[in-house]
This record gives sequence, structure tokens and C-alpha cells, in this order.
Amino acid sequence: VGKGGAGQAGAQRPTQRVRGTVNALFPSAVLVEDNAGRQYRLQVGPETTVRRDGQGVSLLELEEGARVEAQCVRSNGGLRAIELSVSPP
Repeated sequence: VGKGGAGQAGAQRPTQRVRGTVNALFPSAVLVEDNAGRQYRLQVGPETTVRRDGQGVSLLELEEGARVEAQCVRSNGGLRAIELSVSPP
């Protein structure tokens, strides 16, 4: 009769956009402060795409002071960056 209905639930996670300045870099995270002074610790890893001027670049090319726009998903109680777009400081 009923099959439950939870089959497709959670298949797509909503994303959150974070815009701000890189304040600190860690091996698996980037600390970003937005214009309102809120700080976000964004988890990053090999699956994180980084773009500068439309070109793919390495996470190692991120620098403190760079302006970023991040597309993130909630993961393990925090935010995981799936894409970072970098602008000049």
C-alpha cells in the first residue's frame, strides 16, 4: 500500500552563499569575514572548486585578504565550500 515517501528526500541539499574576505587559511578550512563582520569557517578539500577570472586554480593559490564568494552546503554541523570564486583584494 504505502511505500514511505522518503525516497527522494535530501537528494539535493540547499546551498548557502557566503561573500567576504579571507582572514585565515588552514589545511582543511578557510576563514571568511563578511561585510557585517560575521566570520564563517568554510571546510574545503579536493572536491572544492576554486575559480579566479573564470579559470580553475588550486586552493593553494588562495591568499589572506582575497575577496571570495563561496557556494556552501551544510555538512557535519558546519559549512563545506563546494565552489569558491576569488576576486582581487
